Amino acid sequence: MKDAVTISTLDTLGAILAGIVIFPAVFSFGLDPKAGPDLIFNTLPTIFQQMPGGTIWAVMFFVLLFFASITSTISLSEIPITFMIDEYKISRGKALTITAVLMGAVAILSALSFSTLSDVKIFDKNIFDFLDYVGPNFFMLLGGLVTAIYVGWFLKKQVVHDQLTNGGKYRSSFVQPYIIFCLRFIAPIAIIIIFLHYTGVF
Repeated sequence: MKDAVTISTLDTLGAILAGIVIFPAVFSFGLDPKAGPDLIFNTLPTIFQQMPGGTIWAVMFFVLLFFASITSTISLSEIPITFMIDEYKISRGKALTITAVLMGAVAILSALSFSTLSDVKIFDKNIFDFLDYVGPNFFMLLGGLVTAIYVGWFLKKQVVHDQLTNGGKYRSSFVQPYIIFCLRFIAPIAIIIIFLHYTGVF
């Protein structure tokens, strides 16, 4: 519980600080704050060029961005790796290799969408923009919705209890009823509202 609170708090603070740093600079130079991925790879380099000591700030920014992305990749990769180990009883090394190859292939296609594969369009978007759109706007929301409904309504309460108490090693979690309530009612409604907003319904 302590780790969950610490991680979510630091992650939120990091996002807020990033916004405080980036968006004033974007507005100061009259650039589009809704540029999406272009904001990082096209807009921000333009800003750095116009700043005193811009090269130093650019290097620091992209080094930090690299570590942020690589650590996120490691944590997200653990999901398919663990799935393959548990379901197909293969070694961790083999599961890691399969995951790395698949992720590498998608990454290469995304990178080439700005050059060699720039003419390849999916719903009027290049490969990178398409994946960037469907990933957070559909797959992440759908995954969160399915998880919330399954854990809140179908998963045995004892399993949730074991997860919150590390198999009974810690005291019974007093927040379990509140977590179940949030998963059953608050989270699905909030996710559906976000989904409808992204799809332009309202």
